[in-house]
Amino acid sequence: MYEELCRRAREYHDLSRWEEKLRVLQEALQICERAEFPNRPTQTRKVLIEISGILRRLGMYDAGIKTLERILHTDDHLDVVVRAKLVGEMGIMHRHGNAYEKARDSFLEQFRLASEGVGLEADAQMCQAIGNAGMANYNLSTQQQPRDDSLLDTVINQLHDRIRRATLLFSRVIEEDRNSSYYDVSQQWETVGMNRLILCYILKSDTRQAVLQAEETLQRQRTKDPNVKAFTLFFCGYAFWSHGRHEEATRLWSLPPGITTPAMALCKEASVEHVA
Repeated sequence: MYEELCRRAREYHDLSRWEEKLRVLQEALQICERAEFPNRPTQTRKVLIEISGILRRLGMYDAGIKTLERILHTDDHLDVVVRAKLVGEMGIMHRHGNAYEKARDSFLEQFRLASEGVGLEADAQMCQAIGNAGMANYNLSTQQQPRDDSLLDTVINQLHDRIRRATLLFSRVIEEDRNSSYYDVSQQWETVGMNRLILCYILKSDTRQAVLQAEETLQRQRTKDPNVKAFTLFFCGYAFWSHGRHEEATRLWSLPPGITTPAMALCKEASVEHVA
């Protein structure tokens, strides 16, 4: 029964059906918390991590943070890379909840912890951390009056590092384990990093560079994730629109039926940043 619930959760994840995934994960949690369940602490932790990710996607940040704190405060023997992943998840929720300094500090701590680890997972956590630290700094830069472009330059460097690490991660997965979840995730992270660079160039009023980045992003995008593809179309369209190329922007924003639209993707990642 537990294995079947986990299988269904993976299917729902691939379809971005977060409510259904949360429901089956809560059922799985009830099973693996039973005293007689084999390897109970490890399995419980895995399910709680998955639940926290869904709570984040549904905009339930406080509940998600409490779920992660439950793990961090009750398990003193966590592997350093696992701890890095949990701290990074907390950072994502802090960022979406507009606590940008807490978010940045969490991502930098995630990077530090992951750098003490070894292997594919450690590389993945550093890749995620540096890109998210960049976006926390991006959010902070938007609040500056007057804006300090040196902070925005730091963001651009961090996002370039994110893209570089994601590309290397994908190459490593190809060589070592094509069945790894990071086969898809590394491609998503590469695309997300390029999307976010577009925002930086627009904030710097360098719309020409934003368009160049958008064109590169559209050419290099490899991910199959429907939400990431929709975000890409939104950000690339935003670049064209900002540069006065309205027809091209409208074309990107007008998707054929059956594909997640940019508006749908934004609604699935609830935050003040997306509303603005």
